[in-house]
Amino acid sequence: MPHVMAYLVALAFAAAPPAALSINVKASNGSLSALMSRDASVGEDDLDALCGDFDTSVCHRWVWGDYNIDTGGFGIVIEAERGNARVAIKPVWRTERLAVCRETNVLRRHIPFNARVTAVYDHSDDHRVFFVLPLYSRGMGHWSKFWAAEFKTLFAQIALGLFFLHRHDICHRDLHAENVMFRDATKKTLTLIDYEFSESPCGILGFFEDWSRFSRMMTYAKIKSDDADLEDLQERCRSMTKAYDQGVVSQWWALKNAGPEHHPVLGHPYWIGKTSGLTTFWLGVCDFAENAELCRQLVDGTVTELEPKPLCDILQAEEEEEQQQVQEQQQAQEQAQEPEQEPEPEPEQEQEQEQEQEQEQE
Repeated sequence: MPHVMAYLVALAFAAAPPAALSINVKASNGSLSALMSRDASVGEDDLDALCGDFDTSVCHRWVWGDYNIDTGGFGIVIEAERGNARVAIKPVWRTERLAVCRETNVLRRHIPFNARVTAVYDHSDDHRVFFVLPLYSRGMGHWSKFWAAEFKTLFAQIALGLFFLHRHDICHRDLHAENVMFRDATKKTLTLIDYEFSESPCGILGFFEDWSRFSRMMTYAKIKSDDADLEDLQERCRSMTKAYDQGVVSQWWALKNAGPEHHPVLGHPYWIGKTSGLTTFWLGVCDFAENAELCRQLVDGTVTELEPKPLCDILQAEEEEEQQQVQEQQQAQEQAQEPEQEPEPEPEQEQEQEQEQEQEQE
């Protein structure tokens, strides 16, 4: 999706005390100076319903407005403000179940260096699901070339984000500069976003595709460098698909469960120049993660998989219920259109009728 503050990690929205929520919405042209505002005051009961249980709360209609801060293939995003907390509210039509489930499959897992959300609201009145996400700094695509030191720091975070996605058997499939966001203006911490094209379970070719895109991003973002290890790393990323085409895939099936030191990208000499100490290096990268402890557990293998929240199961159950209702309606319509037929008489009734007719004729 295009740039600006659209997408990331959940906000502890429920922790704020009940108060009026002001919705400030930027014009759709994206101009920072064109700031429009509309205020909506709500009572404590409404706020309790909105900010209470994230899994069952209804996002009330006052959250929805006619203005937006961003428009993309997935829909529009609204900027909301409550006290000092600024969030992005992203409505998605429930009819787009596949896209909703793809997003939710990642967002609810809290994967390090990937977007996450804890606030998902069901607007039953107009059949929309609302994701509440914080406003973050701009994406990598809005910055110029990076210095060598920060280049390695940033791309190590992207590599670790992909590594964790793949460990959860998820392929991003749309990795590019606009889908990597800075968490703040310091430009030191990154988060991957936008999973509407993601795939899970992921085939081996999907892993290769992500790393090939990773190599392409490095080509566009790097400064002039004579670093032979960097060139070799990029070539290794590009050659993964060649290995697949040649049928040399057995070694790659271990990608999902291999530790960093055995991974063809994370275990490359580019990161520290030697293979020993790689795990320590990647544990250090975890310090840039919002959930650093979980990051460390995933690196050292203590945690391998996290269970997602069951939003997709809910949507699937609702879809099955809707299909059943449609079938029942169709059956009712077919029955209404069929002409009523007199029931066929039983054999005994036929004999009695014949005897009565014979007696009448006599």
